Amino acid sequence: RAPPLPAMVVLASASACPGVALRPLPAEVSACGCRHSGPAWLAASREGPARLSHATRSLHALAASAAASGLAVAGWSRSARKARVGAHRQPIATQLRATRAPREAPTPFPKPKLYTRQMARVLDLLAQEPVKADALADALLDLKNLHESDRQWMIWPRHIDDARRDAFSRGCFSLLRGILRCIKGEPGRLRAVSLEVLTSLLDGPTLTRMPPTFLVEAGAIGTLCRVGKEDKPMQVLTILDYVTSMAPSEMLPAVIDGGAAETAIFTLHKATTSPLEELAALDLLVGLSKRAPAKAVQAGVYDAVKIVTNEALVPRRNKIMNLLRPLVDHAEDEEAPLTNIRIGGLKF
Repeated sequence: RAPPLPAMVVLASASACPGVALRPLPAEVSACGCRHSGPAWLAASREGPARLSHATRSLHALAASAAASGLAVAGWSRSARKARVGAHRQPIATQLRATRAPREAPTPFPKPKLYTRQMARVLDLLAQEPVKADALADALLDLKNLHESDRQWMIWPRHIDDARRDAFSRGCFSLLRGILRCIKGEPGRLRAVSLEVLTSLLDGPTLTRMPPTFLVEAGAIGTLCRVGKEDKPMQVLTILDYVTSMAPSEMLPAVIDGGAAETAIFTLHKATTSPLEELAALDLLVGLSKRAPAKAVQAGVYDAVKIVTNEALVPRRNKIMNLLRPLVDHAEDEEAPLTNIRIGGLKF
């Protein structure tokens, strides 16, 4: 009798013969078809080799030869099975890739807006011809409220050259020129609101505050001085006083030549000037006398303040005269000094 066939060899050999179904039995069968003890695998019939089909006999013959070769057949069967499985898997993977939805591009972030809503509205109204005065005044008030409530809405350029570097800086320059154009226009609500907005822009947090250098280089001093002589001297003098205190020393001659000292003197000599307006004019002259005494003397400030007779304003008048007196009191044959600092110590 032939020795029993290993179950793994029978299974591996039978897998190479298509059309043959295997099922487990409690007995083990040899190549001749006889039963033996132990588990085994049998082809479709339990009968002997006489009644086995041609496919089954071929299976037994292949299994018998495989038993002689041992594990080599089992290894070959595993390699063949892997090749068949890979061949079946490849079309499935290709089909899955074909039916998979294409990967969508990530949603881009929205492009940030160049200007805030209030600033964009003011720029749009300034670009219209003719200008809608009421709508522009309301838009400027909204801009003022934004400046007073938001501490990060704007970073102004410090100089005109900085305004050419990008579109936002050019928009800042257009906004300032538009406000100055409204101030220069006809007296009315638009001019008053424009002066109020400009005063607010010069105040507030350091980050959003308009630099005085940018205001001077934009040509605002001449416009403000002309308006100060016509109307609203109090607001104009307040703006000029701030510029005089905060601007660099090299810009003060341009401030005086633009008409700052002349506007203050005009306010002092005007018959309808109120005490508060006189106080604002004297504060401006004090600043000019401190920082640019030579230019203040040339503008006639020393003689102009002598008309002040208000007892509450006399201390400021005396302060101005004390600052400018070293430049005025000198011998006729001596050259006029250019500073109010006495050199050589005290003289008795």
